[in-house]
Amino acid sequence: MSLIYEALKKLETTRYGYERPLELKPLRAREPARDYGLPVMVGLAFVAAFAASAAVYFFTLFSAGSEASGISPPEKEAATAAAVLPGPSEKPAVSANVLNRTGVDLFRAGAVKEALKRFLEAFEKDPSNGVIANNLGLAYLKLNNLVESERYLNRALDLRPAYPEALNNYGALLQRLGEDERAVELFEKAMMLDASYPDPHLNMAISLERLERYSEALVHYRRFLALGGGDEESVKRKIQGLRSALVSGRGDRGF
Repeated sequence: MSLIYEALKKLETTRYGYERPLELKPLRAREPARDYGLPVMVGLAFVAAFAASAAVYFFTLFSAGSEASGISPPEKEAATAAAVLPGPSEKPAVSANVLNRTGVDLFRAGAVKEALKRFLEAFEKDPSNGVIANNLGLAYLKLNNLVESERYLNRALDLRPAYPEALNNYGALLQRLGEDERAVELFEKAMMLDASYPDPHLNMAISLERLERYSEALVHYRRFLALGGGDEESVKRKIQGLRSALVSGRGDRGF
């Protein structure tokens, strides 16, 4: 049997060609497959936690900012616009006329410096107002600031050329400067514009007396009293002195 088997085996090998016996290699222990599921899950959890923390942070920051400003974002524009409007505690703007009237009251009460402040505020609001300019000139004249007085009296006459009070006050300023002849011209204009205005007559009398025109001065002193100009006792003494001078023959040459 063995001979027959060997012969068949040899015949089979010759028929199909030589075939190496299968070499069996020892099996290696298989490396465990890498499981990416856990790290991915951990990473996603970390990302989610980071996103949640960021959301909380920005929400807290935004909320703090809103509380600090006292307004919510949708109302910010409206609140800002409303803040421009005067609040209930703010005083309304005072008009130039009100400031001027306040200044006149202060001037009459003897508070000339305070009156001047009101006149300045009024003129700043209404620089085309000749009445306020005249009051400024008079206040500066009272404070013996002749430069500013002339400035504002000139301005008053620029704004209102036919203004008896400004003409009279400018004449009084010229008296202070020793320019009585020019002052007389302004007093005459003031009297022509308003025959019932007593002050130009008093000032005219003073300037005429300085110019030694005593007869004319006496006329205007009397006219001042007739118009109810006031200061009667002082003016009456002036009249008495001028009459005595004229009677004694010193006439218009002084006494």
